[in-house]
Amino acid sequence: MKCKLTAESITSFVGDVVPLRLVADGDITQADIKWSVDSDKVQLRKFTAARYHGTIFNDVDNDRYLDSKYFDRVLLTLLDAGRATVTAELDGEKYSCEIEATARKPLPDGKLNYYIGDVHVHTTMEHVHEPFCVRENEHPQDTVDYMNGDGKGLDFSVISDHGCCLDDACFFDGFEVSRKNTPEQVIIFAGSESEVTDVVNDRYELRHKNSGEMVVLNSDAYASTNSWGEFYSELAHSPFGVVTLAHPQIIGSPFSGKPGIWHFALDKNNTPEFKNVLRLVETGNGGDRGTNIINEFMYSVALDQGFKVSVTCSSDAHNIPWGIDSMPGKTIIMAPERTREAFLYAMRENRVYASSSGNVKVYYTVNGKTAPCVLDETNKYDFHLELDYFRADETTVPVRLEVISDYGRRVKIIEGEKISTLDFTVESDTARYFYLRLTDIEGRKTWSCPVYTGRATDEPAKSLPCQYVVGKEENLKPIDKKGFTAKDLVTNTDASELISDDNQKEWLSTKTNAEIVIDMLEEKTIRAVGHYPMLMLQSTPENVIKMGGFPAEYEIAVSCDGENYEKCFDGMIRIYGGEVISSFDARKARFVKFTVKNTVGVLSGMKKYEEVPVGINELTVFE
Repeated sequence: MKCKLTAESITSFVGDVVPLRLVADGDITQADIKWSVDSDKVQLRKFTAARYHGTIFNDVDNDRYLDSKYFDRVLLTLLDAGRATVTAELDGEKYSCEIEATARKPLPDGKLNYYIGDVHVHTTMEHVHEPFCVRENEHPQDTVDYMNGDGKGLDFSVISDHGCCLDDACFFDGFEVSRKNTPEQVIIFAGSESEVTDVVNDRYELRHKNSGEMVVLNSDAYASTNSWGEFYSELAHSPFGVVTLAHPQIIGSPFSGKPGIWHFALDKNNTPEFKNVLRLVETGNGGDRGTNIINEFMYSVALDQGFKVSVTCSSDAHNIPWGIDSMPGKTIIMAPERTREAFLYAMRENRVYASSSGNVKVYYTVNGKTAPCVLDETNKYDFHLELDYFRADETTVPVRLEVISDYGRRVKIIEGEKISTLDFTVESDTARYFYLRLTDIEGRKTWSCPVYTGRATDEPAKSLPCQYVVGKEENLKPIDKKGFTAKDLVTNTDASELISDDNQKEWLSTKTNAEIVIDMLEEKTIRAVGHYPMLMLQSTPENVIKMGGFPAEYEIAVSCDGENYEKCFDGMIRIYGGEVISSFDARKARFVKFTVKNTVGVLSGMKKYEEVPVGINELTVFE
């Protein structure tokens, strides 16, 4: 039997993950191939047993996936500059491939080139294969061929099929297809949409998904696990991987038989392993999907937790069209050249940002340093902004700029007919990061990469000014609401649904602001107020629109007489996957006022959400 490796030599950059296979003129699927590497400069990942996590789509797939072994293939991660030899031994014969890993090229400072791409794409195997697949079994190849043909126009893309539907062969195919794509009209990264399903109960015994799906690229493994520990064990050994939080607050799969909003509990999963690979947060997913208006808040949540992240807009395309026309929004990489190496390290170093119009080029400096960057600690920040465009389109020119800082708060707002070049100053002696949020006349947004001020982030347990609680909170005791009254002063109407102790009962206003006063009938010592959001039980168009009524900027005040109120909390709700508890120093009070100053819809700048009235499921006072 004649055998050979698919390559006798490989030269690539440190950090790259490359495929290698032993091919033969006979069947070696079940054969015992011994793989080895003679240097710790290269990590070798063997596929020693078949894995399959999902539904098989047709009989052709059955022949390929069932009872298979994948001893004939490995993935190689180039860990350090230098040389190594990878050897496959079969029946006493040895076959070798010489590896040379070159030191990575440093990314220069200053203005770079702008490249458009999509970091969340599924191939024809997802979810209905037969209607549009050209070939049998070579699903990623169809996607690449389409993007190089009818869908051409992207500079980069990521194959990210669901980890729960992948097997080792399909995962490996993504790497081989990306390498066969020469000349590289579109630079393809192989990856997966890995998933953690970590489900916990809140104090109402309602189940929540405390996790979600993540696009993972440049990793030699994929994962669909039921715990974060299992996820780390699969992916933590990929030191140059890039993880994106996909649609981080999407309406997802069942909890207690009913769908709800997923949430990544980054305060509880703030680990060195995750910080190494988490580099991106998806603020735009699939065009104008309603959950995008709350997805974007996870950008600031991640930055508050000390993650070094930027943002993406992705198609999440599961079928034709792929490529440039899959959706208007795009992920934009700033890099010196159009190469796999430059793009990978741009993503790992936050030189990437998101534009829901796919048209805005953003360049900005703070105190003379080009974003993204780490600044010298100071209390004065001089911004310089320059905007340019990929194509002529006056409707995509921003008319509003917001500077976002700690806890998602807006520290600067500039509005005008058209924003092009701007110079302005922000003063702060506490800020830990800034990023820009630009909105055009149609409400489409562009989110910049961040700058870091050099100040330390909070410890995980203290990282949110309001506490997201999933699971029991032992240090706070909810006060029995029996006999309490609640009234909305804005509409002068009863709001007793808010204190019903039924967290699935909605209170809906008719206005986009609210001023809820809870009368506890007698003075009590209180130290927190809990907000339970409306539960999006189904992903219907009506429910998606109702997300515009979620409270965002809010204030809590207390009073003993109902006339003179003392403000005790001023915050912003950014997490809607469960209860948010805002705690403060203990106070004696009879009346508690919860004021909704701005809703998610108002902050979105999009007309379809701006007039959506306030909606809340429950308010709770804690002692």
